[in-house]
Amino acid sequence: MEKSGSTILLVLGILLVIGMGVGGYYLGRYLDIQEAEKVKAPVVRVKGDPKETKTYTNSDVNIELKYPGDFKVIEAKLQDSDSTSYFRLVNEEGSVFGFERSSKSGTQVICDESDAQGTKGNNKKCEYITDLVRFARYLDTSKSNSTEGEYWVIAENVSADKAGVFRYDSSNGFYYKAMSSTDLERLDEIMKSVVRK
Repeated sequence: MEKSGSTILLVLGILLVIGMGVGGYYLGRYLDIQEAEKVKAPVVRVKGDPKETKTYTNSDVNIELKYPGDFKVIEAKLQDSDSTSYFRLVNEEGSVFGFERSSKSGTQVICDESDAQGTKGNNKKCEYITDLVRFARYLDTSKSNSTEGEYWVIAENVSADKAGVFRYDSSNGFYYKAMSSTDLERLDEIMKSVVRK
């Protein structure tokens, strides 16, 4: 009887050790997932003055622009098979002005002022911004929602002989994530200042 009691204790001890190992493994995976989620959506603390204007120049992608002082610049050049370069301007509310260039071919969005409702071919329904710099915005509803903001892709003028045709190419283009209508206007002002060199 004493031998079977010690066998039961031994089996329970082994099961306890195995249970702790499995539980520790899954707890570690859960904590890794939580940490990865923090990396995906960093909280940006910016103490700049929104009335101050700063200039950002990126010689890798030959772009210069002006932006409000309450935005922070984040840039990267990834040395992967797609050789991606990007920069983002991010404010504390979570609005983003971004640019990405990749050697991988990207998604195309076409905005044509002669087809404002986007009913022909690959055309999309866009909003047109006409100023010294002309561009169009297309609201990507697949990436927009009430908590994550509105995701806009920016279509630039194709050429002087096609003045009303604008194109967005995800392998060489701008995008916004606007958390409010006020930030959308501010992101438009940044886009108006863009100079491609």
